[in-house]
Amino acid sequence: MMEKVIIAAFGGLIYCLLPLIEYAKKPKESRPDLKDWYVLAQFVFYPFLGGLLAYVCEGDHFILTKARLYI
Repeated sequence: MMEKVIIAAFGGLIYCLLPLIEYAKKPKESRPDLKDWYVLAQFVFYPFLGGLLAYVCEGDHFILTKARLYI
């Protein structure tokens, strides 16, 4: 179960890194300041949220079958 949580957290980090590729194509004046706390907070928040979601969904009380969720 732990490897699924790590993979989900890594996916959250990738979700944050992909816009940086698009920002590199923009002029410097229109890029966001990467030193601002709200820009840096997403690099902690999204991986944490992805890992937490994987942890909750892998618990014993969740049964996922054909897009239906039974609790």
